[in-house]
Amino acid sequence: MFAQWVRPALVVGVGLAVFQQIIGCNTVIYYAPTILTEAGFGASAAILSTVGIGVLNVLVTVLALFIMDKFDRKKMLIFGGAGMAVTLIALGVFTAASSNMGEFLPYITLAACGLYIFFFALTWGPIMWIMIGEIFPLKVRGLGVGASGMANWSANLVVALTFPLLLAKTGEAVFLIFGAMALLSIFFVKFKVIETRGRTLESIEKDLHEKYFKQKGA
Repeated sequence: MFAQWVRPALVVGVGLAVFQQIIGCNTVIYYAPTILTEAGFGASAAILSTVGIGVLNVLVTVLALFIMDKFDRKKMLIFGGAGMAVTLIALGVFTAASSNMGEFLPYITLAACGLYIFFFALTWGPIMWIMIGEIFPLKVRGLGVGASGMANWSANLVVALTFPLLLAKTGEAVFLIFGAMALLSIFFVKFKVIETRGRTLESIEKDLHEKYFKQKGA
């Protein structure tokens, strides 16, 4: 798995897995009641709204299954990263200006969280798991998927544990931090990720070989 010609696939797999978490997906899912309560919802309304966000996550993921092979993976990831960046930055800006939002702040916050989940569930949520199964050569596919999965859940743990601390220390700026990570994910996809839609696993593996030996020869 650590052979030089496989390394680009490992970078893509682990990179996608880590970015999927550091763009803040599970902070919205795990801490939605806290976010919504601080925005002004009552406890019951925050819980019910969180259920609604979970239902939206499921429904949009089902939609993603139907459109997954109609668009390039990279285009969908870039689209999703841009959408999440905008909604996270908007969430940070609006909550920072909470004194001017008045009674509208809870609904603006809920709308921003819902849009964020829409972009995530349509793109980065399912596509990351699909791509890590497509990019690795056959002989190391199990190891590659396992390493990517471990990176994903490790990043999940770090983000889940640090979000409350960041929220307490930085307040609304924490959403701007995740928004910046979403912007970085766009550049990572554009310059590092290979397109896999409509390609056979053998052709992807062949490309890894050819690119490595071409660079080595150069």
